[in-house]
Amino acid sequence: MSIIRTGLSLYIYLVILDTILTFIPKWEKENWRLKIRDWSNYTLNPIRNKIEILKLPIDISPLVLILLIQLLKILW
Repeated sequence: MSIIRTGLSLYIYLVILDTILTFIPKWEKENWRLKIRDWSNYTLNPIRNKIEILKLPIDISPLVLILLIQLLKILW
């Protein structure tokens, strides 16, 4: 069980890192950066599609994903 919690915590850090890296255009086309984006977008894109209806001026999908993962960790 602790392996799953550790994996979820690492995924939260990956999403936070991806969010921070969006503000650094210097590394936008780096190979490692593209892999981080792909891994995080795997779960962020479905959330973005659902939140798109709200027409918000900022992207809150990382926050929603982190809250969902935290909820999953509590319930697990």
